[in-house]
Amino acid sequence: MIRILFALCLATFCGIAVSSHANDALDFWRREWSGWGSAPPRPAWGAPSWGAPSWGTPFGSPWGAPQSEPRRPSITITPRSRGSEARRSTGGRAWCVRTCDGYYIPLDSDLSGAAAERRCDALCPGTETMVFRGGDDGPDGIADAVSSRGKRYGALPTAFAHRTSLTPGCRCGGGVKGALARLREDATLERGDIVVTEAGVHVFTGRGRAPHDASDFTPLREAGRLPKATRQYLSEIDRAYAYAPERLAATTDAEPDRKVESRRQSKAERRAERRAERRAEREARRAAA
Repeated sequence: MIRILFALCLATFCGIAVSSHANDALDFWRREWSGWGSAPPRPAWGAPSWGAPSWGTPFGSPWGAPQSEPRRPSITITPRSRGSEARRSTGGRAWCVRTCDGYYIPLDSDLSGAAAERRCDALCPGTETMVFRGGDDGPDGIADAVSSRGKRYGALPTAFAHRTSLTPGCRCGGGVKGALARLREDATLERGDIVVTEAGVHVFTGRGRAPHDASDFTPLREAGRLPKATRQYLSEIDRAYAYAPERLAATTDAEPDRKVESRRQSKAERRAERRAERRAEREARRAAA
């Protein structure tokens, strides 16, 4: 099981297994971090079909964002059966909504009220979010979903606003820095965890206890032993950071990394020893001649 830790601009982070829900969340974060160049066009919705992925054709992109490019590869897909339609408008579906512009993303419907709210807050920190339940598979299926306060999504002043315009200042986690620096103090990290931060996608390759060093977080492009499908999908997220200046340094402490500094010293010492050995050999050959 691969854990993906969403740590962008978070004091705490949310670890989830790679699933259809994780795919939706990853799609959202990729859209968030890439940034909108202009107001998104109104989507041309396709009709839902039986047996489609759980969060597939009705949404295009998660959080209700329009899709302007082909759907990216998914890691796992959970098919929806015809029988699941019996849950229509009965509270079976759960949605996380960013209230400032109406963005939404499906949540695991098995999460309890408190757990769903925590997951929703973790996915979009720093701005108001609400959990809604109900609705259907249609392009506007969330309209009839209801919050714990009894408010319909369709009654929100910002319902579906994200489809036609951008709301200034409406972003997740804006203004908070240093997520990767905080992760260096996290004692729960396990070798192989995938960490997604404002520095891009990294794989935790450390073995020791916290505090971890920056060298314990290996950039995705340099990490090995990842399933092909996982690497392909995560590369789509990481690509947004391909030309970002100081990808790693921007989120780490200013003090020198202990392990890196130690390795540099060790290499310098070994080079000095080899040079001294070669000089001694040359002098010995001259003396013998």
